[in-house]
Amino acid sequence: MNPRLALVAHDIVIAADTGVPSAFHVMEGIVSESYPMFLPMIAFLTVWHKEEGDPDEARGAMAVSLDDEQLISQDMDLTFSGSNVARLVARLQGLVIPHPGALKFSYKIGDKEAAYTVDTSSRANMTGVTNPAPVPQG
Repeated sequence: MNPRLALVAHDIVIAADTGVPSAFHVMEGIVSESYPMFLPMIAFLTVWHKEEGDPDEARGAMAVSLDDEQLISQDMDLTFSGSNVARLVARLQGLVIPHPGALKFSYKIGDKEAAYTVDTSSRANMTGVTNPAPVPQG
């Protein structure tokens, strides 16, 4: 199996009739006045493609890290349910980001990894930047 997509957003839903994911407020970067900061809701989507001979189910490891510091680690099952495509959504009901850095979300099955990185920064370090992306409130 191979990863096809990974992204982080405020929320992600999968349509019941089509199975197509929709992401709301995709996070490309986070700017905060101060750290540590708290994100009340965040979702991580990975889409995987099954190759011939791959099992219908697999156990992988989802992780969130900030630079080299692991913040979250959780085993999660990926199920294809007879399809060649599987979607996995991990919803976090709150995440504390202790300091600015590279916030990496990953889901790994064996040696295959789907990953998405969100750069976090302090507004104090944004000299000369206009309209930085706000942190979603909510």
